[in-house]
Amino acid sequence: MITRPIIGISEDHCPRETADQMIEANVGRLVVLEGNDATRMVGILTRGDLPAAHVQRLREFRHASRQLRRRKHPTQAPDPSSN
Repeated sequence: MITRPIIGISEDHCPRETADQMIEANVGRLVVLEGNDATRMVGILTRGDLPAAHVQRLREFRHASRQLRRRKHPTQAPDPSSN
């Protein structure tokens, strides 16, 4: 059996930083540690989890972009009786 040191990352890290850490360490999983307590494990993150996080980020970005466009270009004409 080959053993390697456990590699962890804080739960505060973004998916890009996490992916970079996995690549640099040549691992497929990272132990997720509580932000202010490096001795408290809160989960395990795998390479397979990263695309899901990316998809979620893209959905949130697209939703926010649509909301901004709606504010800038309302689809309804203003009510003339409100003046």
